[in-house]
Amino acid sequence: AKNINAQPEELKVPIIKPRLISAMVVGPNSNIWGIADGSVFIYNPSNKNMKTLPIISETSGKIRNGSLINGDDGYMYGTIENKLFRIHAISYKVEMLSEQQSKGVSIGGDGNIYTTTGEEIWRYIK
Repeated sequence: AKNINAQPEELKVPIIKPRLISAMVVGPNSNIWGIADGSVFIYNPSNKNMKTLPIISETSGKIRNGSLINGDDGYMYGTIENKLFRIHAISYKVEMLSEQQSKGVSIGGDGNIYTTTGEEIWRYIK
């Protein structure tokens, strides 16, 4: 923060009364990407526009039911309610990659995507 005396500004998430914002990261073009309930939201700090992409229709309301990372390949990768997905950062096309128990997502030093079921680790080769 350049101005330590600046007042915080509340941003309105374009999801009606979200129960939980479970992830927030900086993505391509310096946009802020986040997960709230079953949707991904993208905030553009330059023009203050916000976009919402529905991923799943219902969530359990569990704490931290989503994760999100910048894949550095033009995609954002995430999980919501144990489902692994990716979103193209320009077209916003959503692709479901796995319906199995994906409890988190990370990118390895090899550039591949890793997820866990809780007992096992799975690799998604990009």
